[in-house]
Amino acid sequence: MSYLHMSKDISKVVDDLKLQQVCLLGHSMGGKAVMCASLMTPEKYDKLVVLDISPVTKPSVQSLYPIVDLLSSVNLEEIGRKCGGNLAAVRSFLMEDWKEAVPDFTMRAFLLTNLEVKDRKVFWRVNLNAIKNCWQQIKSFPEKELSGRVFDRPTLVLAASKGDYLSASDVPAIRKYFPQAQILQIANTGHWIHFDAPNTVISLLTSFMQKESIDVTSYTDVTELK
Repeated sequence: MSYLHMSKDISKVVDDLKLQQVCLLGHSMGGKAVMCASLMTPEKYDKLVVLDISPVTKPSVQSLYPIVDLLSSVNLEEIGRKCGGNLAAVRSFLMEDWKEAVPDFTMRAFLLTNLEVKDRKVFWRVNLNAIKNCWQQIKSFPEKELSGRVFDRPTLVLAASKGDYLSASDVPAIRKYFPQAQILQIANTGHWIHFDAPNTVISLLTSFMQKESIDVTSYTDVTELK
């Protein structure tokens, strides 16, 4: 599993569904995937939105690995059996069990949205084994393979104010690939930016879909990185 493979998957979905006027949107790992997709086949996409990630490989990405490890360590078969295959009960159990490992309540709740149930069997909707096996590729960005490629169409990049994944120093690298990028930072947000400031994110996305740039003076919690 690599970002180049994911970009091909995205392209195939667009082709299979015969989609037109496509705007790609992705957060974190998904942000890297849509950046790659837009750079590999720019003619297929009209707009791009990236949430709190940049094309710069950062050591801070490694801090996400313990979360993958935590999810992988859960014995869902046993917990699911004890909870009678009830998804709400499993989530409630893990919300309590993870208090020490994930102290932040909202983060625990967010992670547990990845749980699903089918035929009374509870499972993770994400492929944790693939993520763990391909971690070295996931934590980096394929700069060599994408060298010289450009997506010269409307692009919106939203950055967290308290995150370590996108900073003002990344702006030149972003503009190298995405010359039309408007890079905005939302106050009081961490990496899960859409979880911390859902109303602002939705408002910015709506404005971006309606026009090619956003007037940041309309927002009290948004500043532009240049």
